[in-house]
Amino acid sequence: MGAGQAKIELLLELRNKIKAGMSSARSQINSGVSSMKLKLAELKGGASEAFNSISDQIPGLDQAMKLITNPYALVTAGVVALAAAYIKASGMAMDWAKGMAKVNVTAQLSKNELAALSDQVMDIGARNSTPLEDVPESFNKIVSAGLEVKDALGAFEPILKGAKAGFTDLDTVAAATVATMNSTGIMSATKVLDVLFATMNKGNAEFKDIADYLPKIIPMADKAGQSFEDLAGAFAYFTAQGFKSDQTATLLENTFKAISDPRITDGFKKIGVNIYDAHGKAKPLLMILDSLRTKLKGLSSEAKNKIFKTIGADGETVTAIGAMLKDYDKLKDIIGFTNKAQGQLNEAMKNAETPGDAWVIINNQIKQGMIEIGQTSLPMIKAVGQSILDTIAYWKDLYKNSMMFRDLLSVIGAAYKFLWDAITSGTTAAYEIIKVLWNGMISFKDAIFGAGNGFEEMYVKVKPYILWIFQYVEAIGSALKSLLTLDMAGLSNSFKDTKSLNEITNQVNTEYAELKKPKEKLVTEGGVKKKEETTTNKGASDTGSKNASGTTGTAQQIKNLTINMDSMVKMGDFVSKNQEIASMSKKQLEEWFTELAARMLRNLETSYN
Repeated sequence: MGAGQAKIELLLELRNKIKAGMSSARSQINSGVSSMKLKLAELKGGASEAFNSISDQIPGLDQAMKLITNPYALVTAGVVALAAAYIKASGMAMDWAKGMAKVNVTAQLSKNELAALSDQVMDIGARNSTPLEDVPESFNKIVSAGLEVKDALGAFEPILKGAKAGFTDLDTVAAATVATMNSTGIMSATKVLDVLFATMNKGNAEFKDIADYLPKIIPMADKAGQSFEDLAGAFAYFTAQGFKSDQTATLLENTFKAISDPRITDGFKKIGVNIYDAHGKAKPLLMILDSLRTKLKGLSSEAKNKIFKTIGADGETVTAIGAMLKDYDKLKDIIGFTNKAQGQLNEAMKNAETPGDAWVIINNQIKQGMIEIGQTSLPMIKAVGQSILDTIAYWKDLYKNSMMFRDLLSVIGAAYKFLWDAITSGTTAAYEIIKVLWNGMISFKDAIFGAGNGFEEMYVKVKPYILWIFQYVEAIGSALKSLLTLDMAGLSNSFKDTKSLNEITNQVNTEYAELKKPKEKLVTEGGVKKKEETTTNKGASDTGSKNASGTTGTAQQIKNLTINMDSMVKMGDFVSKNQEIASMSKKQLEEWFTELAARMLRNLETSYN
């Protein structure tokens, strides 16, 4: 019983401890979860703020994200993108086909052969760093240089590598490689380029100079029985000695010309140096030079000159031979290197790699995939185009051979013209009316005022008529008013002040002439610009000023007026009224003269104002 009780107490104690442990664990888990939720909330808020910031910096990003979350918009965008990509791929495929068609002008292959060649050329281009779109033109230059298609295909990739490794244009590399292959009979472009790059390795010349000059010496070297490798080594030696590429080419060409000349070879034979072996084959350059070096060893300069004179070589040949004998061991090492040049092209390619080359190749392979996709559309494009051409040809033939069809087209054309004329007749008529009215106005103006007059001159000519009419309208109005008010005196004076048309015309012309007078000039006096004053009588001005204002020394400017008595006599019309004056009394004459003077002064004052 005691043992049972102890077990129960132990179980209860274990239960309590487990419960306490579980409670502690639950509390820790809840705390950890709460902390995790807080961190997630902070992360969410930070991400939201970051995205909002990015949206502010990139216009349209927010709208783009909304479109992405919209499945319909996403599908539509995808379809549009695929269509655009397919159209782009089709265009690239058409450009590629055009480039290969240009190749086939020279290659003259069947359609199947051209398709197979196209695939091979594309594969080569896709794994090299020349932009893929330039590859057909590059291959065409190699084919055009004179190689058969099979040989051109074998030379294509080495030439692409050569242009890359030599940092020169493809035309130069292709021309040099093909010329060397044709001249030497070496039908491996890789071997030729290995030797060219070995020459650049040991010499002191750019690859372009080597490619330009070295192939030009090959025919003369071949005539002298010298190998391409020996020639390349000699070229590298001369440029390493400080000779320029063009000088090197001249010296070597003259040397090979000399040792192939029977007269010179006999001269060599006289001094114990044989150019040819027992079988009549030319010895290698190094062997000839070594024999000559043995004969010249230990001789003075004078003795050497006698030997060269015996040989009969010219100055440039002697210079070239002397330069090669000067450091024979170095020449021997370089020629040995060019004869073992295998792998020099790949070595140059490895040394010429740049970080961007891999991306160019990746881009080329993407372009290759797009061109291959686009090629699937070419048969359809060709079929549609041919169908359109066939349709055009059908209608042209129908028009050419069917009278009824031509007449039908004529009827349709006439109906169209009738409808068009009906639609446009209103506009055309309005235009013609406006045109006639405008031409009429111009003709009327030219007839009345003369051609070329401006509107201001025209207005000056019209204005007198307007004023003349207005004064009579005003006078008639005044007369009617006086008549209605029984003002007989006003009625008699209504037309008293009217002027003739000539008087009004003269007045308008005078005003217009005054308006067109040059403006008063400005003169500088004491640093201040003032109007230039007309010549006046200072005394008279002072007197006039005093009489007018009652003071002197004012700033007011007074103009002098001169009265011509002859004009006064004419104005008073003395001649016509002598009889009347003769019968006047002294008082009457004085009153008449006073009135005359007052009227004259009033007219002068009016004119002055």
